Amino acid sequence: MITVKPTPDTQRKFKEAWDGIVGILNLGHRELEKIADAGRRGIALNFSTESAGGEKWPLLAPWTVAERQSLGFAGEHPILQRTGALKRSLIDPNHPLNVTEVSTHGFYGHLMRILIELGSSDERFPILHAGGVSDEGYYIPPRPMTVLGTEAIRQLETSIIFVIEERWKRLGHR
Repeated sequence: MITVKPTPDTQRKFKEAWDGIVGILNLGHRELEKIADAGRRGIALNFSTESAGGEKWPLLAPWTVAERQSLGFAGEHPILQRTGALKRSLIDPNHPLNVTEVSTHGFYGHLMRILIELGSSDERFPILHAGGVSDEGYYIPPRPMTVLGTEAIRQLETSIIFVIEERWKRLGHR
């Protein structure tokens, strides 16, 4: 059996390296908000492409198209955007119905977990997002607004890397 006993110098160096890693990942509120912004941009992309996670949203039912037109809105498109209030409640962090929770959670193996919860407290959000039967008895298919597609996930990953690299530089590393 081989036993390795660290010297005081190697213990100090390890502590400095570990403290540096912890310092990088100890993200502040502004940094976490930058990451949340990337998530909100992904949600905005869902609205502009009328899709989520690579899946197109189901088309509107004919009765919905007729109702929209009778109220003076465009018929078939844009889906979920008669006035834009629902979309704003999801992508504008200052909107009164916006729900944003961003936090970090310790190390899991070699990973730190960043939890980003984005949503809306708009009463229409749950049924329009997950689908179901409306109070009037109409089936509403799910149109998930917060499920990010490949491009949005790539942009989110880029944002996280950018935030961590900027923190690394601020801590005096190159």
